[in-house]
Amino acid sequence: MHSLSPASARRCRARWLVLCLTLVLLAFLAFVPALAAGGCARRLPPESPPAGTPGAGPSRPGAAASSGAPPSSGAPSPSTPDKSRLYRPFQQLPAAPASQGSPFKAGQALDDFALPRAGGGEFRLADALAGSRRGALVSFVAPGSLACRSDLLLLGASYDDLRSRGLELLVIVDCGSPEEALAYAREQALHMPVLADVGGALRRRLGVQSLPLHIVVRPDRLVWKPALGWAVTDRGTAGLMTDLNRYLAGPGG
Repeated sequence: MHSLSPASARRCRARWLVLCLTLVLLAFLAFVPALAAGGCARRLPPESPPAGTPGAGPSRPGAAASSGAPPSSGAPSPSTPDKSRLYRPFQQLPAAPASQGSPFKAGQALDDFALPRAGGGEFRLADALAGSRRGALVSFVAPGSLACRSDLLLLGASYDDLRSRGLELLVIVDCGSPEEALAYAREQALHMPVLADVGGALRRRLGVQSLPLHIVVRPDRLVWKPALGWAVTDRGTAGLMTDLNRYLAGPGG
């Protein structure tokens, strides 16, 4: 029987090893695309389309296209980014279908509420309305939301001007503790009252489903408009200030 020399045996084993590694690499390359397509990707929970509009895509509350076109009942165009997912807070709050919009209605009386204030103590909606000529802007926000941070950056810079025109500002942070709300207020350099909605209890009780959401509450505790700025028109922070200026320029200003 012919036996291989030690050098030939080593070469043979090396060839088999290279062949086995090549097959493993090919199998791995064939498996990775299937894995990326859905094997371990974390999927967001399915959104329920509004009644009567099968296949309707998710939308921010009352969102309309920035071009001014009426909302479509079909799925969003692939070329149009879905901002409800781009700016989804870390808490993964579900985006509300356009048919639901804001839970508030124009002229609705908003019940008083009390929440822990970042930094200590308790603060009520009535405290913000007391002595205010034009009521209060109540902003529901969450740490981690880019849209919330963008809105608060503008509101923080406009705080003194808005207060001088008779409007108080009140920020309600969906968070885990008053300490977390305080850290967020310091990070954002907020000087208005910042309240901690621990576990989102108030948000859920009021029916707020997507953040940020801003409403103006008049001194008589009636809601001026269901939602302002980003949450209703998809116009971003510029739309928020446009709505506030329109309100302050109206009767009672």
